[in-house]
Amino acid sequence: MLAPEEAYQLLTSRRPPVGTGEQEQARLLAEDLGRHALALDVTASALQNSVAAKPFAGFRAKLAKPDKDALKLAEALSDALPNGHEKSIAQTMLRSIQSLGPEGMDFLRLASVLAVAPIPASLVTAVFKNADKLNDEDAELRASLALKQVTAASLAERAGEKQDSPVVHTLVSRTVRFQDKSKPGRTEALREAAVKALWAAIAKVAEDPRIRGESELFATHARQLVTNTATLNEANLLGWLGIYDNVRGSYTSARALRQRDLEFRIQAQGEEHPDTLTARSNLALTLKAQGDLAGARQHEEQVLAARRQMQGEEHPHTLTARLNLAETLWAQGDLASARQHQEQVLAARRRLLGEEHPDTLTARSNLAVTLHTQGDLAGARLLREQVLVAWRRLLGEEHPHTLTARSNLAATLYAQGDLAGAQQQQEETLAVRRRVLGPEHPDTLLSMSHVAATLIAQKELASARKLLQETLAMQRRTLGSSHRDTTRSARNLAQTLLNLGESAAAREILDGDLRWLLDRDPTTLGAEQRNDREWVAGVVKESG
Repeated sequence: MLAPEEAYQLLTSRRPPVGTGEQEQARLLAEDLGRHALALDVTASALQNSVAAKPFAGFRAKLAKPDKDALKLAEALSDALPNGHEKSIAQTMLRSIQSLGPEGMDFLRLASVLAVAPIPASLVTAVFKNADKLNDEDAELRASLALKQVTAASLAERAGEKQDSPVVHTLVSRTVRFQDKSKPGRTEALREAAVKALWAAIAKVAEDPRIRGESELFATHARQLVTNTATLNEANLLGWLGIYDNVRGSYTSARALRQRDLEFRIQAQGEEHPDTLTARSNLALTLKAQGDLAGARQHEEQVLAARRQMQGEEHPHTLTARLNLAETLWAQGDLASARQHQEQVLAARRRLLGEEHPDTLTARSNLAVTLHTQGDLAGARLLREQVLVAWRRLLGEEHPHTLTARSNLAATLYAQGDLAGAQQQQEETLAVRRRVLGPEHPDTLLSMSHVAATLIAQKELASARKLLQETLAMQRRTLGSSHRDTTRSARNLAQTLLNLGESAAAREILDGDLRWLLDRDPTTLGAEQRNDREWVAGVVKESG
């Protein structure tokens, strides 16, 4: 509720009352509407176009006689309206909505199923095009008319840099859901069109974390539409949302989305349907990113067995499933098995796809990881240099694949003792990831920990401590205290503090971030965290 004078100013902002009588009626009308800002704004728009001699008095007289729909709506909206003014506000909302043309009404129907957030004009156009099979020009015209109608009636506000993404108040959406009786099934048709439009829009941007902006609004509306997944189209949208979040490091959200996607597809399509296997594989990738290696491996082994049986040993999906499992085996410390899978996949992809196909480069990169871990640094470096050169040429310097390749090469340079070369690669990667992915993306934090490790190796302990403290704080918040990246940073920070003679601060990190490892069965941990556990046990034993 606004203050009395504020309410009066808003109500009369588009059409000042003429004469003391109308001024008094305007003040009374503001009170009739409970000084509710949205109702006042909508009424001001309606009064602007009134041809009545005494528009304010006439509007009050009409509000005094609410029809049955208004009375029912007032009851339905009572929880959101000023007590005692529900009837007047409900009638005002209904009158304004009913005055819209078909374009504006369709826009409000669409808004009623989307999130309460700015709706990009491109989405409105795509929905109208899909729902009514229009060409681009006609769909754009219809969307423009719709936007003009709803903003003129103050039923939506313009938002966004270009002022072309209207926002509809939740009260308007609820009113539309209540009173939309003129075209049964129209809202559902628009909803289905929105699912398809958002599916197409998010699929274009999901796998590139550098793309944000309008795509964030698409994702917001998509989340609303898949709240209760009931169709295959909605499941497809759900799957792409999972990719969108996973690529941007929102693993908790990605896991929930992918779990729902898998459950729906098992129910609707069966355990061994290709789409179900893809959903299972996607869930495994997110579990792995969260550090749940056992959970990821269980899903990946199931996927690989099904792919081999149904599609054969050298089908692209089978090779991808084998490579995904190899990555988990590597993380668990089973390097021999990981390498066997990786070599088989690389050989097949080189023969089937060629040396510089993206899938071949991925297989080459994964094998390099295992070679590095096994101590074959020369072999790992050769593969990593080949991959980096290829990604630079194919995708450019700032693509996530190029940055990962640069980071991997830096790790091998570090292991070979070329600390200056490693630091240069790491710092360049970190600078780009901060700018492109954001300061709290898991890949950005990983780059920070890599730079810190190189600083430690160069005896720059004070600088390393500062960087590790910053990294650890963000990893706790974004990844959780039990994630392998978090424990790696915590161990490095605790060791750095011990080397600086700050034993009390080191003990605080040890107790708060690492001691939990001692309570875990080592077989449930990945290889890195098993090493961290042994280190913690040694420090605890040494310090008594």
